[in-house]
Amino acid sequence: MGVEKLSHEVEGQVLGHTIYDEMGQVLLRRGVVLTESYIRRLQSRGYMSVHIQNQLAPEIEVEDAIDAQTRAQAVQTIESFSRSMAQARAPDVEQVTEVVDTILDQLLIDSEVVLNLNSIKTIDSYTFEHSVNVCVLSLILGRHLTSKRSELKELGAAALLHDIGKLSIPLEILLKPGPLTEGEYAIVKNHSMAGYNMLKELFFDSWIPTIALEHHERLDGTGYPRGLTRGTLSRWGQVVGMVDVYDAVTSDRIYRTKKRPHEGMMLLRRLSDQEFDSELVGLLSHSIAHYPVGSILVLSNGKVGVVSRQDERAADRPIVRVVATQSGEVFRHTYDRSLAEHPEMAIIEVLDDYPPMVKLELSLRYQR
Repeated sequence: MGVEKLSHEVEGQVLGHTIYDEMGQVLLRRGVVLTESYIRRLQSRGYMSVHIQNQLAPEIEVEDAIDAQTRAQAVQTIESFSRSMAQARAPDVEQVTEVVDTILDQLLIDSEVVLNLNSIKTIDSYTFEHSVNVCVLSLILGRHLTSKRSELKELGAAALLHDIGKLSIPLEILLKPGPLTEGEYAIVKNHSMAGYNMLKELFFDSWIPTIALEHHERLDGTGYPRGLTRGTLSRWGQVVGMVDVYDAVTSDRIYRTKKRPHEGMMLLRRLSDQEFDSELVGLLSHSIAHYPVGSILVLSNGKVGVVSRQDERAADRPIVRVVATQSGEVFRHTYDRSLAEHPEMAIIEVLDDYPPMVKLELSLRYQR
């Protein structure tokens, strides 16, 4: 249930979220039964995981912070910008501004909503999808730090272009499916300065190039390339650097299993006031879903539930559709429970699938 690894094991399962291609067109629609042919088709396009419809709560649909067409437009924009830079042609800077404007409009519809970030990245588009997510996350955070749209637009553009320096990294290193050698890592670390040098000619009167330079700096001086510390590292550099880490650790990579969103937030909290500013960590923690819609949770009362929607009162206390007990009783009449209103209920575990006894009951039910 939820997001599952794309393999033969999901054959026969129902797709829980529509998949769009790089142009924003429907590739596979929600509700389609995944066949061997569909799975191979998605794998050939570089997909590593898919959303699977929940058997006990099929009506629950995962939503993204931005719509599919805007996400596709943003990916195309950064891809086009990168291609122009690689070919030593003048990139379309206005296109970057326009797509950031569109993202900002969608995020500002309701500034109090706790947002899901729902991006299934492919191997080939990882860098571009990652840049879009960093842009979205930076703007989610930035709207709490400034009310000036001009500053937010500049932040969004900086976040979208923060990794442009990776054009300087040889593909065999950038796409290496395993740990980097010391020499390879030294090459990778050069991308911050490379990005700054690429962008300073295009944005000479802006702090956008500075973000590309600073996004791997850390408050305790352990970052690169200049080992900046608190007081010398810019506020927006801190923002982009922090959400860059969050999205990276919560994304599938060939060489590393992703962390769940709440685990990504736990990592940021552990690094709070060391590498990252505690206020920024707190603001992000209150703004994005710790347990995305569709997550299967085991509660302290022995019940099993599916996150049905977020609660703006507490990003880590969603509204849960209670569907079964751990012992295997599947409720015919499910009900929603707000964890924000029931502080006595703790989340014990997040599951990839229902407990074995629940799955057994479901299989017996379908056989009857």
